[in-house]
Amino acid sequence: MATDPQFVAALSHGLDILRCFTPERPVLANSALANMTGMPRSSVSRLTHTLVKVGFLDYDTDARAYRLGLSVLSLQPAALAGTRVMENVAPHMSELANRLEIRVLLTVYENYGLTVVQGVCTNPDIPAPSYVGCRYAIPRRAMGRACMASSSGNEQEKILRHLSQGDQNMSEALHAELDQAVRSYRSRGFCTSLGEGRPGNNSISVMLNLPHLGRRLFLSCGGPSHRLPERHLYDRVAPLLMRSAADIERDSARRIQPRRGAAAVAPA
Repeated sequence: MATDPQFVAALSHGLDILRCFTPERPVLANSALANMTGMPRSSVSRLTHTLVKVGFLDYDTDARAYRLGLSVLSLQPAALAGTRVMENVAPHMSELANRLEIRVLLTVYENYGLTVVQGVCTNPDIPAPSYVGCRYAIPRRAMGRACMASSSGNEQEKILRHLSQGDQNMSEALHAELDQAVRSYRSRGFCTSLGEGRPGNNSISVMLNLPHLGRRLFLSCGGPSHRLPERHLYDRVAPLLMRSAADIERDSARRIQPRRGAAAVAPA
């Protein structure tokens, strides 16, 4: 980004600070933030001070550390409303979850990981889907494999370099997983994880091609392996998942076109 004259580094660094906070790490001091971002502690101190002033961080006087401010809560519904993602996807996710009685997730790729946009599960015997905003690592998951397989060659190498962090053994394992994911995606149109991401859990994932968003999203189905055995995953779940993805893409294109057409008409 250093060669991009329009890129504002300070804003990027501030967002890096916000990304450090998770449900597992809700309160962080400047020292921890400096270690996590690789930024000097003096820079982190100025950024956290600014973020407190604008309401995106709160300072916990007892812990002498920071937590996300409640101002961030307004961003989630605004983001979903602005993209109209759930308007197009939610009915199809609910239909899949009801028909197959398994868990259905919609995730988006960002910053070398996958973030949950929405989850649906109506089967009380299956654990509830992850909360909106939950982050998943890429390796060994069906959605992660679909993400890698659907990336460009240059993006694949960037992802693998970031995930391996210079570890040769990790790099070799990730390249092998990528090769398997690409073969599956090219031959079948989807990727699976048979207990590798979570022992006793099988899952399957496809990419959603929604060009108007400019982001890659992934639709996934998963559940306990005894309810979702490998044969059932391929014979029953895969066709329905791929059909739902095609329906979502078609519905999204149909709903966006009128808006574009209307925008092109100048007022009298």
